[in-house]
Amino acid sequence: MIARGVEALGGERAITRWDTGKIRYRTSGNILAELPADMDVQIEEVFQLPGQFKRVVRATGKEKLVIVYVINGDQGWSRFGDGPVLPIPQAANHDLHDFVRFFGLPASPPGDARYSLLGEQLVNGRPTEGVRMEAGEAGTFDLYFDTERGLLVKKNATVSDPKDGRQVRCEVYLDEYKDVQGGKVPMKMQSRIGSRTIGITILDVEFVDDIDEKEFAKP
Repeated sequence: MIARGVEALGGERAITRWDTGKIRYRTSGNILAELPADMDVQIEEVFQLPGQFKRVVRATGKEKLVIVYVINGDQGWSRFGDGPVLPIPQAANHDLHDFVRFFGLPASPPGDARYSLLGEQLVNGRPTEGVRMEAGEAGTFDLYFDTERGLLVKKNATVSDPKDGRQVRCEVYLDEYKDVQGGKVPMKMQSRIGSRTIGITILDVEFVDDIDEKEFAKP
C-alpha cells in the first residue's frame, strides 16, 4: 500500500526533489507564533538543502508586516519589520523541506518497521484504506490512502507541539493534488495539532537544480 502511494506521487524523486526549489503559500491558524491568528499571511521560501533556506513572511491585518529569515550554512539571521537583523543562534538544518513531513512516504521503510491494516474509512467523502506503520524511533503513523487513486489523503502521528514541546496527536489532511513537473503535490494541507488547526494553501511551487547564492545573503 505504501509502495503504491509512492508510485502515485510520481516515484521516489517526487519526494527527494524537495531539497531545492521555490514555494509560495498562504496560511491560516497562526502557523507562526510571532503573529496574531487573525492576520492574513503569505509566505515565500527559497531552499537549497541541507544548509540554505530563506523565508519571507508577508502578514496583513491592522498593519502590514514583513519578516525575513535566512539560513546559510552555520549562520542564520532574522529581521522583524524594520527592526535590526538578529542572529539565529541555532539554525535548523534539514535535508528536505518541512512539507515533506506532511505528505512524504518512505520509499524504503525501515527494515524493522511493522505494519497492520486499519480498514476502510471515509476521508473528505472519499473511500480510503488505512495502514499503521510502526517505525521504531521514527514513530508510529496511521496512513490513509485514496482507494481509487492511491494518494495519501490523511496521516496521523504523535509529534512535539512547537509551542511547549508536549507530545500531542497530529492529524494531517491532504487535498487538491496537482501535477507539478512530473510529480504530485497536495496544494491544500490541514494540520490539527492538539487543539490547534493550521491550514496551508500552496499558490505555486517550482523545483530547480540550483539557487543563486545571493538569495541566502544576510538580510
